[in-house]
Amino acid sequence: MKLVRQINSTTCGQACVAMVLGVSIETAIEIVGHKDCVSDEKMLAIFGKQFAAGNPPHNSVAIVKHKEPNGDREHWTVWNRGEVLDPACIGKKLWAAYKHIPIAE
Repeated sequence: MKLVRQINSTTCGQACVAMVLGVSIETAIEIVGHKDCVSDEKMLAIFGKQFAAGNPPHNSVAIVKHKEPNGDREHWTVWNRGEVLDPACIGKKLWAAYKHIPIAE
């Protein structure tokens, strides 16, 4: 899976959709319908799956939601069989994961 970078501060969800579906960020924006923050409901509708709590299993593929410690902001990443693909490339400062959408085992 190829890392797709977000194009602004609110397109991490679209970048994750692009990575998982193997499409461009532009196509993912069309799928989502906008360049703003992607809601949980929209992600669930796109992938037709439910959230699971915490981190995904090590050898799986999932879209992961992270939450800032004070709870004000959230961020989407992709877990690809042991590797975090972060569209913002936050690195070690990435907030803790609190839920994920399983894509593949």
